[in-house]
Amino acid sequence: MPNPTTSSLHINTPLTNIAVGAVQDASAFAAGRVFPMVPVMKQSDIYRTFNIADMYRDDLKPRAAGTESHGTGYRVGEDSYICKRYDLHHDVADEERSNADSVFNLDADATRIITNKAMIRREMMFASSYLTTGTWSLDKQGVASGATGNQFIKWSDDASDPVADVNAAKLRILLATGKRANKVTMSYDVRQALDTNPAVIDRIKYSGGIGNNTPVVVNDMALAQVFGVDEVIVSTAIYNTAKEGEAHSGAFIAAGKVLVSYSPTSPSIFDLSAGYIFSWSGLLGSQDGMRVKKFRMEQLESDRIEIQTAWDMKLVSNGAGVLLYDVVA
Repeated sequence: MPNPTTSSLHINTPLTNIAVGAVQDASAFAAGRVFPMVPVMKQSDIYRTFNIADMYRDDLKPRAAGTESHGTGYRVGEDSYICKRYDLHHDVADEERSNADSVFNLDADATRIITNKAMIRREMMFASSYLTTGTWSLDKQGVASGATGNQFIKWSDDASDPVADVNAAKLRILLATGKRANKVTMSYDVRQALDTNPAVIDRIKYSGGIGNNTPVVVNDMALAQVFGVDEVIVSTAIYNTAKEGEAHSGAFIAAGKVLVSYSPTSPSIFDLSAGYIFSWSGLLGSQDGMRVKKFRMEQLESDRIEIQTAWDMKLVSNGAGVLLYDVVA
């Protein structure tokens, strides 16, 4: 059967807009919120890296009259990215379109379905890239009691002090990079534990002037203030662990993890970041590394709605992040 001709292909901007805004819920996914998105025209390429040790060395020297000043410099390295493609489609048959009630927008519904799956894939890539032990310069493990070395008391225990644990991670990052950690990313089970953690509740209660009869609300903004960071990001995205045809079995993509990290609001050559997410904008009509195409599959008597994605998640500075794992019981 003949393939779709060029004239039957269309990069559907309205559907791409739906793809960008329609998933489980935009706030459910941490990927794309923790580290800057770097749009790139080429699917793979090389980018420059800088040695942080050269940036913070005190190189100024005394200078005698008539002599040259002391010189300094920095070393430049290279790394590379490859935005791997992950694509998916859903076909809307002519029979479905002709029988659908007017309240249904089958193209938009198909877009939402495949976009949700694309965002699940991106969140899984984020978790495996950044929420995995051995990634950062320091991993700290939660234990039930007797914490020593790189351990801490699980935050689900009333004797724990999450603020002290985050402060210790922030100190580590500051000494390693000269940057104050500005984001704390956590899984939903950890976020739930903080709702009842005495150390967190006391800090919110006494710092906010809340009276004894006023309930303490542990929201993400209050947590950010308590932790002394710009933002607390919670990954609540779920996926189905069951095989096709089996009953749904939901699970969180991230569990028991907290990442304390620094990243700038936008990518910069001379500003380090714990990580960057490269998104291939070279795909015509793409936004944030995604685009949606609609084209005719005449042999199937259907319209095909196809999402195309291309990302690469790079660790840039492992000293700019500290991972806490086994955070809750």
